[in-house]
Formats: sequence, C-alpha cells, structure tokens
Amino acid sequence: MVSTEVIVSLQEELYTDIIVDSDICTVENTELVGCYNCEKGAYAKIKCFASRSSEAEIICDSTSFTAPCGRQGIESIMRISATQAMMHMKCSVSCGEVVTKFEVGGILKYTATFQTVLYKWLTSLTAAELDGETTFLSAMLNTASPQAEFLEPQLQAILNSLHKQLNVATTQRLDWTSLQTEASFREAPIESDRQVQAGLIPRARRFQWLERGSKQEHDNMEEHLVKLESKQSIDEETTLAVRCQQLQKQLDNLELERAEQVAKLEKENEECQKEISVLKEQAKSQQEEAQADWIQQIEEAAHKSEDDQKEIALLKEKIKLGDDELKAAFSSMEKLKDKLSTLEDELDTKTRNAGALINNLGTLLDKNEKKKMELAELRQELKEEKSRSEEMTQKMK
Repeated sequence: MVSTEVIVSLQEELYTDIIVDSDICTVENTELVGCYNCEKGAYAKIKCFASRSSEAEIICDSTSFTAPCGRQGIESIMRISATQAMMHMKCSVSCGEVVTKFEVGGILKYTATFQTVLYKWLTSLTAAELDGETTFLSAMLNTASPQAEFLEPQLQAILNSLHKQLNVATTQRLDWTSLQTEASFREAPIESDRQVQAGLIPRARRFQWLERGSKQEHDNMEEHLVKLESKQSIDEETTLAVRCQQLQKQLDNLELERAEQVAKLEKENEECQKEISVLKEQAKSQQEEAQADWIQQIEEAAHKSEDDQKEIALLKEKIKLGDDELKAAFSSMEKLKDKLSTLEDELDTKTRNAGALINNLGTLLDKNEKKKMELAELRQELKEEKSRSEEMTQKMK
C-alpha cells in the first residue's frame, strides 16, 4: 500500500463539522495466506460485524485499511506485503471512538521473485541469440503499466541484466586486449579457432566467453537460491520446532490440569462416599423409628376402633330418638302452618278494614279543612265588620 500526503493551503477560514460514530465494530481472528517477498503478497479474508452499516478503520502494525461492516457481517480482503514466512500481527478495528482487537497470522509460502524468473529466461537463450543482441533488455524496459509496489523489483532485475551485459563486454575487451599482445596468437595460421582475421575474434571464441560469463552468473544465482532455500527450510524447521515446543508445553499444562482435576474428583468422591454412608445410617434409624411409630399407631387405631363402634351404637340410638323428635316437630310445624294461614287471613281482613277507615279519615280531614277555611273566611268578615263599626263609631263621635 502506498501512502499519499496532500497539503491544502487556505487563505480564509474554513469551518468544518466532525461527526463521530461510536458504533462497536468487531472482526474475528483470521488466517493469513499467500507468499512473502513476492508480487501477489499475502492476504486475509476478514468479516466485519456492526450493529448497522458502517465503515471501519483497521490498523495492523504500521499499515491501515478500511473495510465495510454490517449486522450480518461483510467480507473483505486485506492484503499485506510480507517479508518473512511466519507472520503474526495484532490489529485493531474501530468505527469511531470504540476500538476492538483481533489477530491475523499464518505461515506463508516462498515464491520465486521476478529476478529468478528473468534469470531462467536469460539462461534459456542460446549464445547466438545473445551475440550482439539487446532486444531482451528493451523488452524488459518497456514494461506495461508498472505498479508502484512492483517497480523496485523490476528495476532491480533490469540493473542485474545490464550488469551482466557489462561484465560480458568487459571480459571480451580484456581478453581481446591480452590476445592482441601475444605474437603467437596474431601470427598463428587462420585454420585454428584462435586465429584473428582483420582484427576480429572468431565467433566461436566469443560464444565460449559468453557461456563462461553466463555460467559464472548462473553459479552465483544458484548459490544464492540454495542459501535462500536453506534459510527458508531453517526458518520452517525453527517455526515447527517452536510450535512443537509450544504444543508440548500446552500438553504438559493440560496433563497437570487433568491430574489436578482427577485428584480433586477423587477427593470429592471420598467425601461423597462418607456422606452417603452417614445418610444410609440416618435413613436406617429413621426407618426403624417409623416402623415403631406405625406399629403403635396401628395398635392405637385398633383400640380406637372399638371405642368408635360403641360411639356409633350410641349415635344410632340418638339418631332414632332424633327421628321421633323430628316427626313430632314436623307435626307441630304443620299445625303452626295452619295457624299462620288463619292469622294471614285475619290480617288481610283487618288490612282491608284499616284501608276503609283510612279512606273515611281522609274524607273527614277534607271536610275539616273546608270547615277551617270557612271559619277563616267568617273571621275575616267579622274583622272587616268590626273595623266598619269602629269607623262608624268614630264618625258618630
């Protein structure tokens, strides 16, 4: 990943608002797969979870990424340029102010670099194809749309090729200069491949020198590859040894925990056995006490049953007497009912008579009211007559 810095200059004031989302984003631990020191690099498939759709910032060591998050989890690919086989990174993810942690790790594979591929291509060319030709260099120089992260390996490969050509040219120049100083070489007959004609080295000799330079470069590269493979194997063996030690340590810890748990369970089992024996004794004593109580209760119930029989006989006699009394009571009740009906008839007759009396009384009251009104009128007339007589008396005086 390439970081870019942008500088913006403002002549006036700029007001900005920052909206901070404090949603909680989480990413599960995942495995890192791929290769190291290669063009494709390593990658990890991550799944980001959040309560709603958000954009999370992921920071792993000195590298940062962005990834989408959702309620069901959104998958994305995180690419890393690794430089070693065993990778273990502690990463953080945040959707605002809340930061959570997760880990990414794995053992990466070794893939031949661009220089190795180029070297195989160069060694596959014949001496005739390399004799005075530089088209393979121009083919390398005209790389189509080089990417920034792969530009350095490509330039390194081009420089190695140029260095190889310079080595071959320098070797040819030195050999040619040394041969020119030898009289035997200049004066030799033309029939030998060591002969010179018009100041030119024979083509076969140039092929021989080119093959010698190529063989030397090939040996150097092969030695370098052997060292890389041995280093990788050592790293892998070291990694496996470390992992084996860690696993052995974990197994030892688990064995100790298992032994402790077994001892603890055995101790608990002994305590349980003791408690069971105590409970058995208590149950036995309680059973004996219960049997004694049952026998006593049965005997008491037997004695009580005889008393109950006597009481039942007495109750039967009382019930018989009660039946006679009940019959007498029923007969007296019948008499009372007849007397009550007679009284009800008399009450109805008296009620009717009382109603007639009430009606007569109302009539008398009405008549009394009328007489009171007439008396009041007479009194009023008397007062008026008296007032007239007084007036007449006054006048007569």
